Amino acid sequence: TNNKEKKLLEPLNFNSPAQMVDLLYYDSKGFKFPILKYTKDKYKQETSNPSTDEETLEALRGRDKSGFIPQLLTHRELNKMYSTYMLGIRELISEDNKVHANFNIHGTVTGRLSCNKPNLQQIPRGDTAIAATIKKMFVAPKGKLILQIDYAQAELRVMAEAANETTMIGWFRDEKDIHTASACKKYKEDYEKVIKILKDEKHPDYKLWKKRRKQAKTINFGIIFCQMAKKLAQSLSEPAAYDDNNKKIFKGIIVTKEEAQQFLNSFNKDFPKVGKFMRSQKILARDQGYVKTFFGRKRRLPNIYSSTDGIRMEAERQSINAPIQGTASDFAFFSSILIREKILKNELPNYIKQIYTVHDSLGFIIKPEDIHKAVPIIKNICENPQTQRWFGFKMKKVRMAVDFEIGKNWGELSKYNSK
Repeated sequence: TNNKEKKLLEPLNFNSPAQMVDLLYYDSKGFKFPILKYTKDKYKQETSNPSTDEETLEALRGRDKSGFIPQLLTHRELNKMYSTYMLGIRELISEDNKVHANFNIHGTVTGRLSCNKPNLQQIPRGDTAIAATIKKMFVAPKGKLILQIDYAQAELRVMAEAANETTMIGWFRDEKDIHTASACKKYKEDYEKVIKILKDEKHPDYKLWKKRRKQAKTINFGIIFCQMAKKLAQSLSEPAAYDDNNKKIFKGIIVTKEEAQQFLNSFNKDFPKVGKFMRSQKILARDQGYVKTFFGRKRRLPNIYSSTDGIRMEAERQSINAPIQGTASDFAFFSSILIREKILKNELPNYIKQIYTVHDSLGFIIKPEDIHKAVPIIKNICENPQTQRWFGFKMKKVRMAVDFEIGKNWGELSKYNSK
């Protein structure tokens, strides 16, 4: 008969922070989980409101015996994809039935292009069925294909060069997959043997080495992005999954902070020159107040002199990350300019258009009959750009490398095969 009573009949709104706080923490018929974290206001001061963000829900997974939290996280992901990448992009379709995103040379501190309306750089990767469906919305014009160029492990190549890390340099020279090589080194297994296993999905150890390679990849990139043990532990942990058909919860993998620290210690022992490079970058940033990419792009770091530990440590992290990520993005940026120059000179078909750049990937529209002509030219540009001529440096120990993918749409790209 009144609003308070009517409210009792309302369906539960999974997008309502207030209702989720009640359900997860306070209500006697709810979960009564312990409060692990509180939200922060615009001044980054802690409030009295319990947090229900993704990090908190991930931390509560182990206490949830019902399977609700994995489903809530899935619901949030689907909701975001629907509102942002389906409804949101539909509103941005132009009269020519295309989306024309804005790419800006400002908006990032590392030199990567930023993008908006829509932000194509945040389109979900095709790791799930839903994400792959979204990428399939982006289709090549009739009679043409999408040609995507991906810089292979660009940041790790730059790190190996910058740190003069002998083991990494050897792997890249031998054209080894660095993540597989890292996993083999950690578990003391023969590289060629493991490569054969990873090529055979029916092999009994295929899933084991797939998991170990993924773990090594997470650690390798965790080092580049200067993750501490706590953050690395979150990255290495795998969420529990709820199986609707069998009504069962499959336990995830929980990696503790202590275990993550052991991984970091092991990496530093195996690659000592990387740690030395990181320490030297912090000193360099303190001495001059900035750091540079190989190309000369400057990242100023005034916070390196802050008396607040957290602020100063973030500047130290940037002193390592900015030159590595910035150099990798500069290679992609410079290559797109050189490719454009080839198109203007008719050394590549003059109809070819670059349609996107996503971090270290460049996307072009091309006719099928021109692919075999274009790929070798583009490959040479990307792997051997004239950096000495224009920027006064040349990668001496490690060669950049690119992979090519082709498809009718962005969600179904296949690896290029010259045969």
